[in-house]
Amino acid sequence: MDFVEKFLIDNEIYPTTNGYDYFVEAVRLAESGETKMMNIYKKIAEKHGTSTINVTVAIRRLIMKIKGKEITRYKNNSQVIMTLARYKTLSVK
Repeated sequence: MDFVEKFLIDNEIYPTTNGYDYFVEAVRLAESGETKMMNIYKKIAEKHGTSTINVTVAIRRLIMKIKGKEITRYKNNSQVIMTLARYKTLSVK
């Protein structure tokens, strides 16, 4: 199981949760070197045939479901996604 998916499941966010796939893809894109969130949202939206706004909102709602967890101290989607991507990179080494 992937680090990000394990993180989500450990925090009681399951694959049936709206935004789950978007979030996992966003972290993977950030991990691969993409640093601009709008580019990340655009790639995900194009892949799934939706708008960047829908991707952004779905990810934000998913993050908000991780209430009371350490990750909620981050202020926005990009901070959460980039931090997890960096943490995943560091934990693999």
